[in-house]
Amino acid sequence: LFATGALEDFEVLASGSACGSQAALAAVQQSEPPVLEVAAASALVEDPGVRFVIARQLGHGAGGQVFLVEDRHLRREIALKVVHGRQRGEERVRQTLIREARIAASLEHPNILPVYDLDEGGDGRPWFAMRRTRGRSLDVLLDEAEQGRLPGAIASLADRIGLMLKVCDAIAY
Repeated sequence: LFATGALEDFEVLASGSACGSQAALAAVQQSEPPVLEVAAASALVEDPGVRFVIARQLGHGAGGQVFLVEDRHLRREIALKVVHGRQRGEERVRQTLIREARIAASLEHPNILPVYDLDEGGDGRPWFAMRRTRGRSLDVLLDEAEQGRLPGAIASLADRIGLMLKVCDAIAY
């Protein structure tokens, strides 16, 4: 349902200078269905074969990137995690992402994001789609607290204990 084969091309397409590049457009159009960077998708946005439109990157880590994506079939925003292109050949990284998706998908808990889909792109990189959440990550909140700025979510001791109880509840599940 999602092809990651042209993800490297998105950076080129998004810059605007390569929007007319027939090779890059052909690579994107040959995906199944293609995934387009929003800035580069204007000419193809009416294509019914385009299911996922990447809005922006939400984050990245050692093994992958997470994108905010519009699922055009279901008309909702989701988060999509994919293995970094530079790690596409690393079997350990592939298997870690697949294992993460399968474990999360097997859990039904209010403090664990549901996984909607798991697949791999035309270039062999696995990806999974999950619920998109809003807000700041726990590490950002803790960094702010260390700097003396207590975010509203953890301003009081009761708030911090409540947050940790939710984390513990999810882990214990």
